[in-house]
Amino acid sequence: MSALKQEVKSLLIEGKFARRKFAEITIGSKGETVYFDCKTKDRTKAIKEVDRFIDCMKKEYGKESTIIWKFRDEDIYYMGTSEDHKKPFATRVKEQFLDFFDLR
Repeated sequence: MSALKQEVKSLLIEGKFARRKFAEITIGSKGETVYFDCKTKDRTKAIKEVDRFIDCMKKEYGKESTIIWKFRDEDIYYMGTSEDHKKPFATRVKEQFLDFFDLR
């Protein structure tokens, strides 16, 4: 039995039995927390799944709602989708400035 435990432990360390990614999504305007279970173990694929889910949430709650999310096993929080961060820096600053003063 101990040999089996050692084998399972070594497989866990190598990542053969890695768990699927699980995202915790917080909607800032409502204060709600939604949990999303990704269908993959790969981080880059999981980010794409979470991005699609957040896009749907933005349509439901409105574009102006702030959505913050993180993976369960990480301590880094992300805001919005990765598409939001692909805009040029000057465009993002301008949008934040206009949102801050309600000029849109």
